[in-house]
Amino acid sequence: MSTIYYPDGREEEVQPANGTDFSVQELTNIVGGHLEFINTRDGRLRIIDEHGKSNQKPYNAKATALADISSANERAQAIADFQKLSIRVIGSQDMAEDFIVGTALVCGQKEVK
Repeated sequence: MSTIYYPDGREEEVQPANGTDFSVQELTNIVGGHLEFINTRDGRLRIIDEHGKSNQKPYNAKATALADISSANERAQAIADFQKLSIRVIGSQDMAEDFIVGTALVCGQKEVK
């Protein structure tokens, strides 16, 4: 079973129309935009609108908590480790915390083909 996480905190259990895997159209209808796939900390997939931030969709606290997003401190440490190896990291100036916006679907890897 998959779960839709709405920005207002609501959750809804859903399953693919065919009973096994979501179609691209189903995923697009759920998240309301271009599809972006993010691994969750427990090995599932989170599907969101790739352009949600630029479209100013609302912050989704539950989706953010479940996503496997590195913290600003984790990113800073990784950059420092690369720099010690004389590896230049492009775009390393932005250390703001990342987050999820808009409606998100969390499902198993096998539910998306």
